[in-house]
Amino acid sequence: MKCTSSIHPNTSTFSHPFQLGFKPLLVLWFRNYRTRKALNGMDGHRLHDIGVDRAQAEAENQKPFWR
Repeated sequence: MKCTSSIHPNTSTFSHPFQLGFKPLLVLWFRNYRTRKALNGMDGHRLHDIGVDRAQAEAENQKPFWR
């Protein structure tokens, strides 16, 4: 599975998250946690603005931070 990395702009793809190194991986995990909590706190109008429905937001919020 290929993922794009927004943490390291010079690294366009990586095949496993641990290839980033430990500190960038922690940053990625914290970003996942923070953005999912923010998504969960949005009202219906904001979710609609970004093209996400409540079920998608709930599904995203249920994922563990490392995914």
